[in-house]
Amino acid sequence: KKSGLDDPTFYDLKDVFFYGDDPLGRDQVCPRDHQKGVALVDWLPRRHRGRCTHFLSWTWGYKVSTVQSALRRWADAIAEETPAREVFLYMCFFVNNQYRIFVDQDEIQTEELGSLLKNHLE
Repeated sequence: KKSGLDDPTFYDLKDVFFYGDDPLGRDQVCPRDHQKGVALVDWLPRRHRGRCTHFLSWTWGYKVSTVQSALRRWADAIAEETPAREVFLYMCFFVNNQYRIFVDQDEIQTEELGSLLKNHLE
């Protein structure tokens, strides 16, 4: 709803989530670097967060409906062995602090992003 589009891509969401009139998490203090602006996972209420159980390989070019549909089908397929409430996905859009990457335009090198990913997955 925030994007105003019927079926936005994650690129569309980036613009309204981090650059829009009311950026999500912009005024919160990041627990890792103690600067203003947090990752979306830090912005979510604690009951919706947990230690990563699965890594999701995807692209920001996907439409939200495509990701939602795929996740629903996958959750249904694993429901007997793993309840959805026990699944926590690593998706860069939500876990990486986009304020540092895009808004502050930190020059994060590929190696640094690799280290960041490794640390989140351990």
